[in-house]
Parts: sequence; structure tokens; C-alpha cells
Amino acid sequence: MAKVNLDIAGFYYRFFEVEVDDGSPVKALMDAVNNVIVPVGNGGSVGAKLTFDTEDLGKKVFIDSISITHAGGSAKSGQKDDAGSYSTRAYPDGIYANADEAGIIKEDLPTKPFVALDRNKTGLMAWQYYVYDTNFVDLNRKFGPRKVVPFTEIFERNDEGQPPRGLQNGDTVVWRLVQIRTRPDGGIGPQTMTMNAEVV
Repeated sequence: MAKVNLDIAGFYYRFFEVEVDDGSPVKALMDAVNNVIVPVGNGGSVGAKLTFDTEDLGKKVFIDSISITHAGGSAKSGQKDDAGSYSTRAYPDGIYANADEAGIIKEDLPTKPFVALDRNKTGLMAWQYYVYDTNFVDLNRKFGPRKVVPFTEIFERNDEGQPPRGLQNGDTVVWRLVQIRTRPDGGIGPQTMTMNAEVV
């Protein structure tokens, strides 16, 4: 068995030392914490509960939405202070949730770009996971160029002749909701705001 940590960035959720089979895909970790309230003594976001939904895109399954229910003051910043303790900055109890946005890969175009289904959008939001080892080295970068690996599959090493790695003891999985730009903004430059320097 491997003990793996989970962090949902920006949602104030951490669950430490979740037990999964050695070499598991990330989905095994998500299944292990799904609908489980982080227990006292775990050191994570005690009192918080995670749920998630998936979407089936052909032969691949991806995370569609992540929801965190915070209760009893469990929504606290994951940043650490100079002494190495987690910040005491707290946020209101309630449900923190986001779904990603629909997109497709345009196989008929030479570069196979990822495009939003809504033609008016210039980008879309997507859930992405990152796996870090015990030294907090990003394993995807360590093993070579990034590639999309659905969370249901064991991520592979890019160094030739090595078996797929999967989750191992001490790993940390971090989920982030990121915006993927799918086309330019039509020539509109960044907006700036002139602020009055006068102090009242």
C-alpha cells in the first residue's frame, strides 16, 4: 500500500496519507476520498468532504467537476508561514464547486487544436492534475514532455524501457482548475485602469 496526499488548489482542501494500492492511477485516490469527511487527526482540511463527477469522451474518462463541502471552519488557506505552519486565514463554510467546460480536439486540422464548443469563447476551464514525488518534483516534467493522461490511467514514464509508474508512497496529487486558451482575443489588448493616487 502507498500513502498519498491530495490537494485541491484554490478550494482549501487537503487530505493526507490516503491509502491506495502501490502503482494505482489517480482515480484510485479520488475514489478513496469521494464522500469521505476528512477526519480529525489527519492534519488536512478536517471536516471537509469531496465529491466529483466524470465525463466520458470516447474511450477516455476525465474529471468533469469537483465539489468541496466545507463545514466547521475547514476552509483554511493551504499556504505555510515562515515557521512552516499552515496559514490561519479562513474562508466561509459552504460548497466550493466548479465544472470544467466542454471542448473537443479538431482531428481534421493539421495541428489537432483543442477548441471550445462555444464558438464565442477564446478559452475554457479544465481540471488538470499534477503528481509530485516526496521531494515535490513534478513527475510529468521529470519524465519528459507533458502529455494528457486521463486520471483513470496509470501515467507512464517517458524514459525508455521503464514500466508505468503510477502512484507511490509519499506522492502528492494536486488538482488545479486552469484556463486553456484556444484562440486569440481578436486583437483586443490588455485593459489597464488608471487609478487616482490620492489617499482619502
